[in-house]
Amino acid sequence: RNATSHSSGITALDCLLTDGVLRPGDVVSMLGSPASGKSLVALNVTAQFLLPKALGGCEARVCWIDCDGKFDILRLVEVLCARWNRCNHGGRPADLEACVAGCLGRLLCYQALTSAAWLRALMSVHAGADGGAPIRLLVVDPVGSMGPADSAYQDSTMTLVHSAFSLMSRLKLVHKVIIFATKNAWYTDDESSNPQEYSMGDASWEAAVTHRLRTSCSDGILSIQKATRGRSHGVQAYPTAIAKGGVLVEVG
Repeated sequence: RNATSHSSGITALDCLLTDGVLRPGDVVSMLGSPASGKSLVALNVTAQFLLPKALGGCEARVCWIDCDGKFDILRLVEVLCARWNRCNHGGRPADLEACVAGCLGRLLCYQALTSAAWLRALMSVHAGADGGAPIRLLVVDPVGSMGPADSAYQDSTMTLVHSAFSLMSRLKLVHKVIIFATKNAWYTDDESSNPQEYSMGDASWEAAVTHRLRTSCSDGILSIQKATRGRSHGVQAYPTAIAKGGVLVEVG
């Protein structure tokens, strides 16, 4: 591993990445039906990048673009606190407060319920990167939800969508930002088949994706596996348990 490659903080996810790490410029597309655990995975990856190096984190700046209005900062704080408690048994509450404050100080969050707001958020991120304040991780959750919200089938809106994808591609190619994008999907019969995506119609962006993964959740167990064309028979799944505080703990 080189100095710019990072663990996602989730063993089940690292097992599906090249050499077990997220590399600069990697783009992870996390597919799954609603309530399948996509945002939970994104929260845990975000916590890993925000946490200080002394706790095994990356101590990096992160931007979260909330495209459906469901981002909950308290859920992120719970994950950060759980991770801190795991590494600091008996630590002082003041130290925990300082750790969480430092993590949140490295977080940028934008709410983007329309394609225009999504584009403005990305322009701000891009301007910061050009100005010497780059982020290491960009989370877009979920990348496909702004379509129905602002009549995505209209030509003007689709122009905004394509411009947003172009900016995300530039962040990947020029600034080597790691991008983690969740995406809602549906299944043609059951979740043994691969998910069908709600497409935003941008082929160049789809070509930029380096890791296409899918989540499913059953009986409190969240599974992450590679998303491939056709059925996923023979693809190994790595189950995880959802622990208290939203932290994912490996169970097998």
